[in-house]
Amino acid sequence: MAKEKIKSLKRKYTTTNPVAKQLSAKTTVSPLKNMFKQLDAQSLDTITIAEHNLILSSIRHEQIAIAMEMILSQPSARKKRNRARRLSNLGRLGRRISILPCLHIDNNDRLEKSFCLTQVNTEKSEGIKHKNTMIPAKAIQCVICTTYLSTAELNSVVAFVSREWRNMAMRTIAWRVADYSKYVSRLVPSACGSNKILCSQTRRKNMLELYSSYPRGNYLADGAYKEVYKVFCPKTQSYCIFTIMNISAIRQAGNEHIIQQEVAHSLLISELVRRRWCPNFVEIYEMFLSEEYPRSNFWGSPTDRTQKQANVQSVEEISSPSKNGEGASRIALYQYIQMEYCDGGDLEHFISLQVNQILPFESVVVPFFFQMVFSLFCARERLHLRHCDIKLLNYLLCDINRKGLAKTEGENTSVLYGLEEDHFLLQMPHDFSYWVKLADFGTANSAIENIGQPISIDQFTTLENTPIEYLLGGDRMKQTMKADTFSLGLAYFHLCTGRSDPLVSCVIKFVLHLYDSRAPYEEILADVRCPEQLVRDLKSVWTSGRATSSFKLVRKVIEDDEDMVLYHTLYRFIVLFGLPDVHPSFTHDSPVVWKVLQKHLRPRKTPSARVLRVKKEASQAGTKLSVVEICQQDSQSYSIAHGTNDAIARGRQRLASVPGAMELLREMTDFDPEQRPTLKTVLQGPIFTSLRVDNLSDVAADFTYNAYSNANLAQGCPDV
Repeated sequence: MAKEKIKSLKRKYTTTNPVAKQLSAKTTVSPLKNMFKQLDAQSLDTITIAEHNLILSSIRHEQIAIAMEMILSQPSARKKRNRARRLSNLGRLGRRISILPCLHIDNNDRLEKSFCLTQVNTEKSEGIKHKNTMIPAKAIQCVICTTYLSTAELNSVVAFVSREWRNMAMRTIAWRVADYSKYVSRLVPSACGSNKILCSQTRRKNMLELYSSYPRGNYLADGAYKEVYKVFCPKTQSYCIFTIMNISAIRQAGNEHIIQQEVAHSLLISELVRRRWCPNFVEIYEMFLSEEYPRSNFWGSPTDRTQKQANVQSVEEISSPSKNGEGASRIALYQYIQMEYCDGGDLEHFISLQVNQILPFESVVVPFFFQMVFSLFCARERLHLRHCDIKLLNYLLCDINRKGLAKTEGENTSVLYGLEEDHFLLQMPHDFSYWVKLADFGTANSAIENIGQPISIDQFTTLENTPIEYLLGGDRMKQTMKADTFSLGLAYFHLCTGRSDPLVSCVIKFVLHLYDSRAPYEEILADVRCPEQLVRDLKSVWTSGRATSSFKLVRKVIEDDEDMVLYHTLYRFIVLFGLPDVHPSFTHDSPVVWKVLQKHLRPRKTPSARVLRVKKEASQAGTKLSVVEICQQDSQSYSIAHGTNDAIARGRQRLASVPGAMELLREMTDFDPEQRPTLKTVLQGPIFTSLRVDNLSDVAADFTYNAYSNANLAQGCPDV
């Protein structure tokens, strides 16, 4: 019966006309022949299943990686806005890394305790001789940082004297690498009529060698002053990232110092990964210069993001300059930075790809947040670094098991961290086995001499995350590490809230709707706007032209802020966290803004007759609600203490499920920076109690990082 049915279907759909049969066969076979000819002409790299598993550890990780690339390729109004802000910031940012690194005496270095370059002074007191060993710190700095010592000597000799000398040597090398003044002298016409750059440096790489080592690549994304490519290395069977910056164009725009500080900080941070202080930074593999921009037919372009196969035929062809989309030769000097590929993308988009767009709290949020805190703690303790732009977009995810760790589906990945006497075991589910890596150091500041100095325009980066003390105290606020703690608290809140969109079963299907599905606090509170009366009074303070004004920096930011972000940001902080009963200590010196807030949000209980008359007239005229009434309505929906908004209520419930989690959020976002905890206190606080292990003999971790454990420290680590 079935055979007869099949025969009838064949007769029904078979052409009876022989001429039509021939035409049909020709039209069908010809495209197939052409397609197979094209496929035969392509050279393919084949890898085994085992080699493929080294790239990403699971199908879920691959789905996330594909989705992230799709996200990067999609246009976004928010992305354009952030890029425009970043470009506007370039001209006003100052140098944030010391050319002459400040010495930080490391008491844990036993070798340095007995090392002295100067004479020993002897003092007599009550008949007893005391020897004072004097380390000429400034003299050592001057010698190491000058050009008397080559980079090779710094690497092979100075770095092995002591830990502190190694730190100074690495800072010096980082700054030398980021100094392009000696590498580009001028553009001169060559004999063939084209422009050629005269470079006196040796860190250039032949593009033939580059394309041979990385034959496959595709254009990934662009930034304010960089372009990013993802390339494949057949030798290591892994992907990596190349960030490329046009040094010549940046120098002409006068923004060379921005690139210098990002390159220098990236090198210093990457050194912490290599020395196993902390795995939670993006590792830099190599840096070099080239006169050629990547060829679009080899590695793709912004208009063609498909993966390309480089066809390296001759040195002459490779050495010829590439061209941009308009056909003009792109003769310039380009900085190539090769770094590890973070396949999980940024943490903000990663949340949007999850079921219900939230992360499991105890099994994922807590280990992820521990890594976030630990990375910033290490950067502070080792480099005195202030990031100045902490947010989930600047935390990247990298598959832990990508380097060949054999794990079956459903098996946890464990990482052991040591901090003095405490040890923390992070056990992450297979689908969430990621390193959380702090990135983007273009706004970072590691100049220790700036700590305690008044804030500058440099500290205003992502306006929605502006530390509230800058808005309340203005120019009189000091540069401290506590500003990053406030921004980290906002990122922590973002981790907890997620979003209450419907369940989406397929990651790829869901990708195109991501740009309306993220949940930083400013998007949850998008409907919350600063009342007009409060805006008017704040504007009179912030934009005052008086010479004695304490808000000149805020005024400068507001001049470029058409969306009134700072007004809405201050008001949203008050709605979310509430106005403190006791004013912060720093408002004693600059109480103007605090008085404005008290006037509108804490009106006197017994108003004068004039105020009552004004209120009566306003009510009869049917005017708007008062600021305090508007704030009460907004707080009913969005207050973290009792708000009814779905995301707020869910975040509050999740925070209440872990002891100390809600208290930590309130402490990190305290309006008074002096009341915020140090990161060492956060790491050793109750929120991470579930991660602590007492008996290390029972622990079999996949990775161990114990540089901060007591076994490797002569004294406890600083409380930063």
